[in-house]
Amino acid sequence: MSKSLQELIESGEYFRDAREWYKIKYVHPFSQRSFLIILSIIICIVVCSVALNIYGLFPTHKQVRYVINIEDTTNKSTKIERAEYSHQDAQVSIIHELVTKYVSNRENYDYDDLQRQFTYVKNSSTRIVFRRFFNFMNIDNEDSPILKYKKSISRHIEINSVKYKGSNVAIVNFTAIAEDISGAKHEDKLWQANIKFDADKISNRLPSGQRFNFTITDYDLTMIKDNLK
Repeated sequence: MSKSLQELIESGEYFRDAREWYKIKYVHPFSQRSFLIILSIIICIVVCSVALNIYGLFPTHKQVRYVINIEDTTNKSTKIERAEYSHQDAQVSIIHELVTKYVSNRENYDYDDLQRQFTYVKNSSTRIVFRRFFNFMNIDNEDSPILKYKKSISRHIEINSVKYKGSNVAIVNFTAIAEDISGAKHEDKLWQANIKFDADKISNRLPSGQRFNFTITDYDLTMIKDNLK
């Protein structure tokens, strides 16, 4: 026989049942949901961590960037191709780029670009090599491009071939053409430059910001053919 409401209240059983009902109805579901949410977050963190660790293993072939630091800030950056896409190793690829760029910057002539040209050759050469270049460009020299071409004629070169003897000697053949604004040719010659240089060894273990040194130590120029004669 069931107890009356008054008896349940007087005995306290009514309130115990009410508390149990409240726990089952509201407290237990909230606790379960909270536990499931926390568990899901933990699982997501673990899965993401594993995925990131696996992703960090790839690619096994990484790009290596090389930076050339030069004290003078006047337009001295050089473009280096990504070595892993070259058919040659990184050392040969970078040296080849630097040698051909040096010849182009040294042998091209534009009166409005003389300051940049002198700064480039100075930063990339030993003092003796730069002094020879300075004396050649000096207007006291009758073969100076500044004296011969002045402002009206520009000189452009095209690299024909580059060969290497050993690890620090390059032989560069190039064609030099000088034209005025009307297109008339004042020079069309084939030249050979024998170049000696010093360069640091390339390594993908170099610390960040490590300076890479490349210096021309000797530059000897010989005319091979004059196409205007």
